[in-house]
This record gives sequence, structure tokens and C-alpha cells, in this order.
Amino acid sequence: MEEKKIFEVKNEFAVNQWNSDILANLINATIAVIIFWPVVEHYILIAWISSLFIGGIIRAAISLPTTRKLLRLSNPSRWYAVYNPLTACFGIIWGLSGYLFFVDGNVGYQMFIAILLTGMVAGSVSSLPVFLPVFYFFMLSLLLPIAILLISQQERLAFGMGVLCVVFIIYTSIAGWRSHNMIVDALSSRFKTEALARLDPLTEIMNRRALDDMLFSEINRAKRDKKAISFAICDIDFFKGINDNLGHLAGDAILRKIAKTISENLARPADHVARYGGEEFALIMPDTDAVGAGFVCERIRNAVELLQLEHPSSSCSKYITISIGVYSHHFGTDDNEIIIEEIIEKADSSLYKAKESGRNKTIAFSSIS
Repeated sequence: MEEKKIFEVKNEFAVNQWNSDILANLINATIAVIIFWPVVEHYILIAWISSLFIGGIIRAAISLPTTRKLLRLSNPSRWYAVYNPLTACFGIIWGLSGYLFFVDGNVGYQMFIAILLTGMVAGSVSSLPVFLPVFYFFMLSLLLPIAILLISQQERLAFGMGVLCVVFIIYTSIAGWRSHNMIVDALSSRFKTEALARLDPLTEIMNRRALDDMLFSEINRAKRDKKAISFAICDIDFFKGINDNLGHLAGDAILRKIAKTISENLARPADHVARYGGEEFALIMPDTDAVGAGFVCERIRNAVELLQLEHPSSSCSKYITISIGVYSHHFGTDDNEIIIEEIIEKADSSLYKAKESGRNKTIAFSSIS
């Protein structure tokens, strides 16, 4: 999951860099054509810069939200499949300039194109290393041809510049690799920190903050798809007596066992459990009606009782039990304006009824019952 998130952020970063890269490419290309106009065949210059302009238009068009939606490029994998070849094409076109614009016997023009290409590679170090193979291909496409041509010259200055290009390739390769690792490490640390901030440290399930975000998201999805959603609150019966008689460490151990049992008995991966507060847990069950939610909650309640964890001060059982209150809402037939607070309040009301009727029960309430 973390790798997927990193990949998505890297794609987003690459998208944001495209427009600024397009402008820089076209400005540099225009300067190069002006400089080499007196010494290079005009049809070569026109064909070369035209290919860059066409590529720039394609890149700009793909960056538009409408085009991305039409081509389904919001999917990171699809975007990556387009980004790779287009960036490689730009690298090849720029690399050709080192060969096409190389003027034999004129060190000044040779130095200009070498400096232009190394400058472009240096500028790409801040963005392209998010995808390291793409960066290496781009860099080698630009610098390898000009480095070979310069080293092959008998002129000492040109030869020295060629050697410097090789040194620059090595240095930039290391810099790109370090930049890529820094980006990945920073994103990894960020997602780990975010995950910890949304995790209850004792039970290692979602905390209240994560629960609220998840419930908000699932309600919106159920509203959009006109589906049912169920929310349940579980409370460990007479939990205070456990802490008072067995100690808080024993109480913590029981909370961990209950959390694990609930997680193991959820119906689907799409269902979520969170620590709601103290000895209470909350369940979110998307696309689940009152019947389905009642079935899942009863299975959880039975599973907890079957743990046979002794309770020294329970008046409803000699073992630890839980009471569960459930509320189910169907957006296909009910009020679409229901809010989180209402759903929680109605589940809490069901929980109160379960406690009032003797505990160790599941009470479900549905808006369409």
C-alpha cells in the first residue's frame, strides 16, 4: 500500500513539472536554432525544432484535465506508460542536436551545444529522478553523443570538454540516484507518520480521527452510488470492573484481544474497525443493510464470548462480553442529507437499548425498518 501511494505521488509530481519543462524546452530550442542558423542546414534546424514543438503540443494537450479524463490517464499506471515514451522521445530529439549541430573545426559552436545540453540535464535533476530509469535515459541521450564527438576531436579544448562531459555524466548519475532515494525516503517517512497518526497505539487498529475520515468517505460513496451503509458501536460490558479487579495492564491486554477478534470476524476487507474510545469499538460496513450488519455483529459478539476471558465483576456472564448497537441507512430510498453525527447518534442509541435490555446483545436499527 505504501509503495502504491509513493508511486501515485511521484506521478502527480511528474504531471506538475510537465508544463514548466515544456516551456523551458521550447525556449532553449529557439535559442539553439537562432545560434546555429548561420552554420547548419536550415531544413535540419526547422525539422528538429518542429519535432520539439509538436512534442510540446502533445505534452501540453495530455496535461489538460479533459484529455487526461478522456484517455483515462488519472490512473497512475496509464499515465506512467505515456510519460515514459514521451520523455524518452524528447531525450532522443535533444540528443540528436549534439550530432546535427556539431560544427567540425569550430570549438565555439561545439562548446555552446555541449554547455546547452549539460545545462538541460542539470535542470532535470530536480524533477526527472522521481523515475530513475527515465532520468538516466534522458541524461545519456543528451550527453553521450556530444561527449563521444568531443573526445574524438584533435583539438585539446574540445577533447577536454568531452572528458568533462563524461565526468558530468558520472556525477549527475550519482546526484540523480541520491535525489531519487531522498524523494522516496521522504515520501515513505511521510506516509508512515500519517499512518501512525491514524492508528491506535494500543490495539493497532484505526483511531477516532481515522474513523471519522473513513466514515465521511464511505457515506459520500454510499450517497453517490445510492447504496446502504451500516455503522455499529461495540462496548465491552462492565469494563471498569476489569481494570478495578485485574489492573490496567490486564485491561489493556483484553482490549488488544477484543480488537483482534473483531478484526478477524469482519465479513469483508471493505469493512473497517476502529477504537472509538475507552472500551468502545466502531465498525463501518459499506454496502451492508440492517440484516447483513446484524449478522456480522452477532458473529463478532459470539466470537468475543467464545474467547472465554473471565470477568470477575460482570452481572450478565462469567466471561467478558460485548454489547453492540447498529444503525443502517440506505441512500437509495432514504434521506440523502443524513450526516455523520446522526448516524453515530442512532448507533449509540441502539447500543444504549442493548445495555438496557441486559447487555451481551446486538440491537440493530434501520432507517427503512
